[in-house]
Amino acid sequence: MIQKKVISSFALLGVVLDIKKYGNGHINETYLITTSKIPYLNQEKTICNRYIMQSINQHVFKNPKKLMKNIDLVTTYLSQKNYHSLEIVKTKKNKIYYKHHKTYWRCYKFIENARTYETIDDLLIIEQMGIAIGQFEKIMLDYPLDKLYISIPNFHNSSKRLEQFIQALRRNKRQLKHTIRKEIRFILSHSPYFSIIEKGIINKTIRLIPTHNDTKINNIMIDNNNKSVCLIDFDTIMPGTILYDYGDAIRSIALIGKEDEIDLSIIDIDLTKFHSFTKGYLSIMEDNITNEEINHLVDSIIIITLECSMRFLTDYLDGDVYFHVDDPMQNLRRARVGIKFVKKIEEKKEQLEKIIFDMKSKK
Repeated sequence: MIQKKVISSFALLGVVLDIKKYGNGHINETYLITTSKIPYLNQEKTICNRYIMQSINQHVFKNPKKLMKNIDLVTTYLSQKNYHSLEIVKTKKNKIYYKHHKTYWRCYKFIENARTYETIDDLLIIEQMGIAIGQFEKIMLDYPLDKLYISIPNFHNSSKRLEQFIQALRRNKRQLKHTIRKEIRFILSHSPYFSIIEKGIINKTIRLIPTHNDTKINNIMIDNNNKSVCLIDFDTIMPGTILYDYGDAIRSIALIGKEDEIDLSIIDIDLTKFHSFTKGYLSIMEDNITNEEINHLVDSIIIITLECSMRFLTDYLDGDVYFHVDDPMQNLRRARVGIKFVKKIEEKKEQLEKIIFDMKSKK
């Protein structure tokens, strides 16, 4: 639980009225802080203040100071480009984080009149989500790569993730390897996918640019008029490729079934959601995407989903030390959903590619 000393260290407006846990993020501990209304410029109008306060997971993010400097630089750059972005609330000592004992805390202004989703069926909103990611990537194209701090080395290096998975199998820390024999065979049989993006980056046929790297559905904010606002959660803004962001978004948005669904028979890809998101995305990125990147958009969904499945299995084997879980089997369920999703994408690969190519040819 967050301590009063932490809250009182930040330059919040008003008196704290309410503190409650917020969201379902896998990594950081998050709270919504509500303070009292205060007079606005000595007039009758009042404003209510809400803030997001988070402890930074140092098991995942080894250098919170550099992480926060990265976020500060990026949010400043985005605001200069008139992009509605996260706004850091500094401490009373004008710092962008507060260290309490060994834990680092940060605070953002709560983005009002907007919301995120865990699931969504409205195709117009899904199109706006594609627009949101496209707008973010387009603006970040000119941001200097050398200014970015690598908060998680090899974050989307699928070959490295495979190595880590194999190491976890060898450790067999919880003696659970025998429970995932089918999953092991599937991952290993699909390992040729892991070199596609990496080879493209090395050969410079796929661009290395500043990317968000965690574009799941609940990191996309939509306003009360169902229009895109911005992306949130900037912990993993690092050099990457637009393929990572596109693939991860589709994995999250177009999945039929829950991320940890028990009944795997319902898992599939929703073609209408896939179409709507891609339509919004390409409406922004049509002049900023190469033919090679277009050719691998569907591959990127497979690669990112396999990568996530490996990460879930690795954490399952190691004792659930990275992702938050509600029960000991949740990471395994997440991995199995991802594997079934990959199977469905492979079945419909030609159909998905035709949707993209037809859409691109009409631009």
